[in-house]
Amino acid sequence: MILMQNVMHCIESIQLPKVRARATMNCGRRVLITISIAIGGFVCMPGCQKVLFPESEPRNQFERSDNLRDRFTPVTEPDVFGTPKPALRARLSPPAS
Repeated sequence: MILMQNVMHCIESIQLPKVRARATMNCGRRVLITISIAIGGFVCMPGCQKVLFPESEPRNQFERSDNLRDRFTPVTEPDVFGTPKPALRARLSPPAS
């Protein structure tokens, strides 16, 4: 809608003989800015659709095999205040055989 208004404004302003060069330059910039904003909006739109890596899926191939063998290590563990933090110690320690 805005693009059509800008194009119509450009067509009307080009018909004036004294302001022709300046109006054409301003219309070109206005159309270019409108098109770039529209393209930017369309490029950013898929980011709002769905999560690329859902939490229910395994994070790597080893996590799936550990779940099948009942050697699952938690991804997060609560700290002293109850805030979830990455469970680095549990994940990086060697497996108990």
